[in-house]
Amino acid sequence: MHLQMEEAVSPSIHFLGRPMKQIIQTKASVFFSEKVSHHPMVVACHCEGTGWRFWADSNLKSKFWGRSIQLDPVGMLTLEFDDGEVFQWSKVTTSIYNIILGKLYCDHYGTMRIQGNNEYSCKLKFKEQSIIDRNPHQVQGVVQDRSGRTVATLFGKWDESMHYLTPGLKDKLPPTDSRLRPDQRCLENGEYERANAEKLRLEQRQRQARKMQESGWKPRWFAKDDATDTYTYLGGYWESREKGNWEGCPDIFGQVPNDLMITD
Repeated sequence: MHLQMEEAVSPSIHFLGRPMKQIIQTKASVFFSEKVSHHPMVVACHCEGTGWRFWADSNLKSKFWGRSIQLDPVGMLTLEFDDGEVFQWSKVTTSIYNIILGKLYCDHYGTMRIQGNNEYSCKLKFKEQSIIDRNPHQVQGVVQDRSGRTVATLFGKWDESMHYLTPGLKDKLPPTDSRLRPDQRCLENGEYERANAEKLRLEQRQRQARKMQESGWKPRWFAKDDATDTYTYLGGYWESREKGNWEGCPDIFGQVPNDLMITD
C-alpha cells in the first residue's frame, strides 16, 4: 500500500550529495528511479528480481479546497511475473486537511483495483475518515477469480506500520541515504510539527550546501570527466557498505555549524 505522508508538510527537496537517479541493488533485486519531467513533476521507476519485474510512473493532480488539498495520483503501476501473469493498479486519493489552521493530518481514500490478466483480481476499499470515526484508516478488500467468486478477504489499516528502514538495515546505510532524513522519520511517526521544523532546518542546511558547491563541491562516489561532461563512478560504495565504513561521507542531515549559518 502506498503512503504519501511526505506531502502532509510540503514537497520533499533533493539534496546535494543525494543523486536524482537512484540505483538500489540487493542480492534479490535491483531498483532504479529517475525524475523524467520537472513540469509536471514525474518520477519513473523500474525494479526487477528473480521471476518478476515492476515498473511505474507517478504524477499528481491537485485541487485546493480552502482548508484542504486533494491529491489525485496519475499513472499506472505494473507487476509482471515470468510466467506471464500481470497485475496493474493505480493509487487512491490523498487529502491533506487543516493546512491553514488546526492539527495537520492526511487521509487516503477510494477504491484500488488490482487487475490481473489471468485468474485473480483484487479490490481494496480505503475508507474515508470521518470526524466521529474512532477507528480510522481502515482498508478492506476481496480477491476474486474470473467468475467473480470471492476466494479471499483482506482487512487492515494503511498506517499500521512502515518498513522502509528496519533496525538491521540502518547500520549498512551511508549517512547520505535519504531513508535517514529526520523529517521523513518524524512524518512516519506522525510527528508533523517536528517534521516541519526538521524540514526547515534541512532547507537551511541545503542552502549552505549550495554555497559550498559554488566554492567547489567534490562528489563522494563520482568524478566528472571534463572532456565528455559526464560523471563516472569511482567505485567503493558497495565495499564501504559491506564494512559499514562511511568515512568521507558528508553529514548532509546534521546541524549546520553556527559560523557557517546563512542568514536571510
